[in-house]
Amino acid sequence: MKPAIVADDEETVRGFVKRLIGIASPGREVHEVGDGKGLVEKVRVGDYAFVITDNVMPRMNGLEAVAEIRKFSEIPVCLMSGTVGEEEARKAGATDYIGKPYDFEKFVGIIRKYDKMNGNRKEE
Repeated sequence: MKPAIVADDEETVRGFVKRLIGIASPGREVHEVGDGKGLVEKVRVGDYAFVITDNVMPRMNGLEAVAEIRKFSEIPVCLMSGTVGEEEARKAGATDYIGKPYDFEKFVGIIRKYDKMNGNRKEE
């Protein structure tokens, strides 16, 4: 099973998302980065199942990171944000969008959808 990668400058948020991935996709390894530039670098050289990224981060925001990732990859990307809307996230290339405050069921549903896309979950 390929790992997922989570990008957020807040360690507590990364931990929260990591726990959600553990619930929705048990056994999946999760890598973490604290900014958009680090995310782009990791995705460029790594083999990840999917990306979950915040928007407001140092060095490069989530929208910019998604746009850069789309230049070389079609990996599923979920943008989490309380500062931009779904339309803007999708224009940048995000596969999915989660607004803040988070909708737990929607979040878990997105992770499970990515599992299916990667052949790790049978249709329910």
